[in-house]
Amino acid sequence: MEPRNIQSVLTRETIFPRPQSHIKSVAPFLSKGVFTVHGEAWKNVRDLLRPQFTTRKLQDLVIFAKHVDIMFEAMPTIGDDGWTEEFSFLELLHFFTLDTTTELLFGTSVNSQRAAMGERCRYLDTGTSITLDNRLSPTNVAKAFDCANEWASLRMRLGSAYWLCDSLQFRRACKTVHDFTDKFVSQALKMSAEYHAVGSSALPSNKGGLIDSFADFATSSEELRYQTLHVLVAARDTTAAMVSWCLNRLLRNRTSLARLRSEVFAHFGTETKPHQQINFVTLKACKYLQWVLMETNRLYPAGPLNARTATEDTILPVGGGPDGTQPIALRKGTQVKFCNYLTHRDKSIWGEDAWEFRPERWENRRHGWEYTPFGGGARLCPGQQYGLTEGGYVLVRLFQRFDQIESMSPVQEMDKKQYKTIIVAKDGLRIRLHKANIATA
Repeated sequence: MEPRNIQSVLTRETIFPRPQSHIKSVAPFLSKGVFTVHGEAWKNVRDLLRPQFTTRKLQDLVIFAKHVDIMFEAMPTIGDDGWTEEFSFLELLHFFTLDTTTELLFGTSVNSQRAAMGERCRYLDTGTSITLDNRLSPTNVAKAFDCANEWASLRMRLGSAYWLCDSLQFRRACKTVHDFTDKFVSQALKMSAEYHAVGSSALPSNKGGLIDSFADFATSSEELRYQTLHVLVAARDTTAAMVSWCLNRLLRNRTSLARLRSEVFAHFGTETKPHQQINFVTLKACKYLQWVLMETNRLYPAGPLNARTATEDTILPVGGGPDGTQPIALRKGTQVKFCNYLTHRDKSIWGEDAWEFRPERWENRRHGWEYTPFGGGARLCPGQQYGLTEGGYVLVRLFQRFDQIESMSPVQEMDKKQYKTIIVAKDGLRIRLHKANIATA
């Protein structure tokens, strides 16, 4: 948990790759992709991903806007008193991020939110010509993602004994996710082959998904499946968890909740009387919103526990000597585990209130290696700004539409965590919402 050691590990990628036990533990689910490959293979994927998350691309938030509108429609019916019924917001967020991420990846959304609405949905337009049978319905795929994630997390925690943790349930969940992804992989490869057959190297205008960029460089359908799946898992899970934890803590800190809502109105106006467009630039300019997001990621980083294995004899800057302040030697093959969950809560760094949610701590604060919710070094998460922008957009729209949020879980239940491949709220953030009076908003 020492920042100098974390920096030393994350900035020396060739010396400290991921442990083989981690890679093998997730292999049935994710196999080789951006999070498990190294060297030239990783650099090639990184170079394909970077253009998809540029500031210019994040200026247009039409995808987010469309799916937030659907999310509001998918929420429980609002009663005569203005309140919705109780529901799990985390579950709904997982459907929302599945929809936005599939549109980013495939150029079309699977509209899992509409599928989850069932009979309440006026119509169901998946927006794709691909036929998905009942086993591969958006709702079943979302459940399979959660199941596979949970088993993969258990296997990772067993280290070299990962093979002891297996089940038919896990394998079936992996197959469901793979078959779902393969539907889009087949279409992308077909389009790529047809286009290159005419001798042009430029992408056609209708190639709108990230998978199409991957398809032009993938050596096999299996490689394309896993490269796509790595992005899908990361983009779907991390943003949903971040937004749910953000509301979880705001509901226990009403002062911060009131200030954030006030800042949202000051910057963006109300739903019926907007002041300015919600985009990457205006979200960044809303300082208190950024503090709230940074504080949430401090307390609940997406990757709370990680590990690397030394590929040669080396040293770490701190940990040796009688008082632990000198460098410490590591033999080749030594596994180094680091926990930024604890680094982010270290009182010697953050003060006596390190375990408390206090967004104001970020005023005039510049962070270094004591804050690594998105990793660091060359493998800093390329989708960092995408996730923060998506999460900020959801919060702004939520506060513009609803003037009250009420937790339906006891405080002790809200504190309970579940560790899958990331940390999520065990109770799923059960809430109800009160819609703002449109006539006076």
